[in-house]
Amino acid sequence: MNKDVDFRVIAEAQTATELGESLRCLAILEPIRPEPSELFAQALPLRGRALLARDPLGALTALKEGIPLLAAFPEAQLEAQMLLGRAHIFTDQFAFAEDVLRGALERAQALGNGRLVAYACYNLATLLFVTRAFDEAEQFAQQAARDPDGLAQARAKAIASWIRAGREDYAGQLRLAQQALREAQAASTKDVALEASLTHVLAAVGMNLCDEEAVTLAWQTAQSLRWTPDLRQKEFQTMRALGTAAALVGDWFNMERFLRRAIALAPTPAWEAFAHLELARLLRAGDNRSWSVELAIADEVGSAIDWQSIRGEEQEALLLFIELFAQDDPAKATRYSALLHTGPRLESRVGARTDARSEAKQQFAEGVLLKADGNAYLAAKYLRRAWEIFDRIGYAWRAAAAAFEMLDICEPDESYAWLNRANRILSVAPQSWLVERLAKRSERPVEREIRLNAGPSRVRELLAQGKTPREICQILGLSRHTVNKHIAVIKRSYGAASLHQLIAELVVSHTA
Repeated sequence: MNKDVDFRVIAEAQTATELGESLRCLAILEPIRPEPSELFAQALPLRGRALLARDPLGALTALKEGIPLLAAFPEAQLEAQMLLGRAHIFTDQFAFAEDVLRGALERAQALGNGRLVAYACYNLATLLFVTRAFDEAEQFAQQAARDPDGLAQARAKAIASWIRAGREDYAGQLRLAQQALREAQAASTKDVALEASLTHVLAAVGMNLCDEEAVTLAWQTAQSLRWTPDLRQKEFQTMRALGTAAALVGDWFNMERFLRRAIALAPTPAWEAFAHLELARLLRAGDNRSWSVELAIADEVGSAIDWQSIRGEEQEALLLFIELFAQDDPAKATRYSALLHTGPRLESRVGARTDARSEAKQQFAEGVLLKADGNAYLAAKYLRRAWEIFDRIGYAWRAAAAAFEMLDICEPDESYAWLNRANRILSVAPQSWLVERLAKRSERPVEREIRLNAGPSRVRELLAQGKTPREICQILGLSRHTVNKHIAVIKRSYGAASLHQLIAELVVSHTA
């Protein structure tokens, strides 16, 4: 190859990397021979990144073989060594990863290369997040953010967001992920894989926290993002989350559309069963009789799966089988429960080795089954624990679902407390299917004879429809000061101590 051709090959491979097309990148670089040359020095880091996306063990081999050939190109060699450290992380060889990355940081500092220092810090932050050393991980993430490059800053914020998740600060995770996505979108260099990962975070965490702004950004980004075959799993996960998010705002059409898309994208049979189960759960919540068809399809897919070999989040499909079969076919629910208990320990594979979210989901499913079996004492113990976790971490709709289940089995003097706990969903997802359930279960009067003047009355009606004060200002053409005055009048009239309490009262009355 001459130098012009060399440049075009590397530029084409770099573009493929930016677009998340790792397979195409590998194909472009395939003709480049492993030798001590400038061309190979440029190609090896690109090849390492592409292999990390598809085959971490293959990345380990390629990098170990190629790094000694880059002695004459210290910066390229150092970048390749950092990728080797990253490959050790992805293959759970944490001690090797730490040795490689701390050594790489020292060499980058000796070279005085700020970009490589920041990249070493980013990789160390990733390692320390995975091994749950969150304090040190945060320090390295902050150092990584000193790189003036916009994409490097976006990556630093992305890992900082995962550290927040490790601390169970999911609101903090969401805030940093939003910032990271906007910075990645604005950067001069693209990283579509990073954008896809952040879009998934915003959709999934935003859905669980009922954060409309985060879900809207994920929705918009998902529609414009160039999803490649290499990003299929991220697209699948994003569609799953957006499906549930749509149901939480009463958009049943898009709920089904997104979940049908997820089913088509499912990368494994376990994930396919999972997506059918999620669709079944939401169709049942919307009183759509076809939910039983989706459950039957999921059961057919699930019956052919060796659940003993399934690891990570895919195992959560078993929890949905238990939950959905509990009332209609307890024998099948019990069979899936047995598979859950005889298989690998349920765990999250999103960095942390233990995750309270997984515990809460399991407690909820087991509690629903125990409730169906008539074991109210143990069911209450499991469901209470599920609610405590979901409520603590801010997973609003899941907490409300646990509270609803408790209403059927709690002591009479506890019913009002559990109803109030379920009420909290009204302030964040007033158009969800849970609101209808709440209206049916509420023992409070469905109408209250409270007369208001025209201004407060119009604001009351919009609040009952789930509008925010900012939206009310726009709809009525009023200043925020005026709307706040009307809200204060309404709160006094209803005896509500807070806006959230007022909204809960209004939405229950409006829905009923």
